[in-house]
Amino acid sequence: MQFCRSLSFILLLVMFSGGRCTYDLTIMHTNDVHARFEQFNRFGADCSEDDEAEGACFGGVARRVTKIKEIRATYDNTLLLDGGDQFQGTQWFYFYQGRATSHFMNRLGYDAMAIGNHEFDLGNAKLIEFLRNVTFPVLSSNIDASSEPELEALFQKSVVLSVSGEMIGIVGYTFYKTPEISKPSSSLIFNEEIPSIQAEVNKLMNSGVNKIIALGHSGYDIDIEIAKKTVGIDIIVGGHSDTFLYSGTPPTDDVVIGPYPTIIIPENSPEDQVLVVQDFTFAKFLGFLQVTFDESGKIISHNGNPILLDETVDEDPDTLTEINKFSETFKNLSRTALGETYVLLVGEKVTCRTQECNLGDVVADAMLESLVSYQSEESWSDVSISILNGGGIRTTVGQGVITIADVTAVLPFQGTFDVFDLQGKYLLEALENSVYYYNDTSLWGRFLQVSEAEIKLITCGGGHFGSHLGLEWILVDLAKSLALASTRTLTRDLAKSRILVTYNLTKLPGYRVVSVEVRCAACPVPKYELLDLDKTYRIVAPSYIVGGGDGYTMVADNLRNHQTGNLDSSVLGDYIQKYSPILQGIERRIMFVEEKSNLATKNSISLFCIYMVTLAIYETFIY
Repeated sequence: MQFCRSLSFILLLVMFSGGRCTYDLTIMHTNDVHARFEQFNRFGADCSEDDEAEGACFGGVARRVTKIKEIRATYDNTLLLDGGDQFQGTQWFYFYQGRATSHFMNRLGYDAMAIGNHEFDLGNAKLIEFLRNVTFPVLSSNIDASSEPELEALFQKSVVLSVSGEMIGIVGYTFYKTPEISKPSSSLIFNEEIPSIQAEVNKLMNSGVNKIIALGHSGYDIDIEIAKKTVGIDIIVGGHSDTFLYSGTPPTDDVVIGPYPTIIIPENSPEDQVLVVQDFTFAKFLGFLQVTFDESGKIISHNGNPILLDETVDEDPDTLTEINKFSETFKNLSRTALGETYVLLVGEKVTCRTQECNLGDVVADAMLESLVSYQSEESWSDVSISILNGGGIRTTVGQGVITIADVTAVLPFQGTFDVFDLQGKYLLEALENSVYYYNDTSLWGRFLQVSEAEIKLITCGGGHFGSHLGLEWILVDLAKSLALASTRTLTRDLAKSRILVTYNLTKLPGYRVVSVEVRCAACPVPKYELLDLDKTYRIVAPSYIVGGGDGYTMVADNLRNHQTGNLDSSVLGDYIQKYSPILQGIERRIMFVEEKSNLATKNSISLFCIYMVTLAIYETFIY
């Protein structure tokens, strides 16, 4: 009997001890929020009354507050992490330049954040201001700021947080090519991620930390490489590529790139596993990962999925009141003058959706101007192609002073000009989509306004496009090249087209592209090459197109290495400030050329058509 009591006591001790040897951790996370303080629609733009009536509004700080409070009240051991790029994307950032970001991140109670590339968009000074204002550690192990001691003192390579008595190590990292896509000072050195991360992980492990999270902003593909080629990391919380990971059936039609979490087996530690997560973009979702560690710090179980922040999640009323106060301030500031125009900048629907409009020219030029300084060692230009839907231009700007309100009226959706990779076959589909409904009466918004373009329509035998006799061709030069010069004069003098597309509008929609030539970016002497359907091209386009708007689903569903760019109205505003006064005229970027013949017979007309088409083809391939 005594033996039985002793055995029971021992079993109780074992059970009690076993309970203490596991540790549960709940991680909430965001990335690439891009100044989305207010709720937004499926494209990340302002939520309209119609959107709200349809229950099609998402995210916003007030919803995040509600859900984060709920999770913290439900689970004991929680962390709230951010994978970078809180900066840039809406008028909030344009006006507050990081001050609203620090305020509301403090209010949300973030535990740590990685530095993203967009945190450098206003240079080091505004990042320094942000770092001074936040109440949580900001991390990057691969930025060498030793030449900038003021900045170096404000961020850490890693941090150890005590969560209910357990030590959790967090190592930060930033995309090593940040100098090519943002504006850090030239004295900062961005080292490759893996060696920097491993060195910091080693320090943590040597100090006895056995639960380690890598928190960074380099993109899903690099996150996977980090997981494969490092030792000691348990979880990677990423950002930069705006990747939607989800296990099971997602609650929206956003394209799922991989499972949540993505499980990677390290090459040099096959007995371990690394969980890779990311939270899509704009905090439309709240990343939610629960893990259980054993006593040695190995993950023995996990579950979770991003939580959609839609109409079913109430907006916290106190936070919403504060948000409204902040927004009132910059609505008053919208009367600030940016420059002036000596000419009427036409942005009417009937013009910009059917032909060249000079406001479309200005926006397209501003779009590429914002990228002029981003060349890499491997290529003379980072971007191969630029596309801009005419439907995104919403109003005309009268002669005189141009205010912030004018700029936001032209581009009211608070989108961004994003850069991404797209395979040639999907680019071909996008080009077909741009003229799928093309005529001068339907006014489809997918019609492309372009930078330094030349679009020729040759009509044979009289009439306009669509005539039964004609062989109509449009030669589309979609975008100028990025010049290797910083001044506008040199940019214009050196600018050459990026892509040359030949359309035949007499053919059925979906079969109108006759040929496509793309100007290579990674060649010492830029030249045109036939579109390679299997090759990947670097493209800049509005976030609306990136999101599949105007039928560009072939872009949304197939893009890779997506980088959210600057707020569209901010890009246009900067351009106006730089080049005021604006004198933009019609530059024959889009031309309708009607060739009439007085020849008596149909055969003669046909011969003339053949001559014109042959000449067009000859010019296309020779020049």
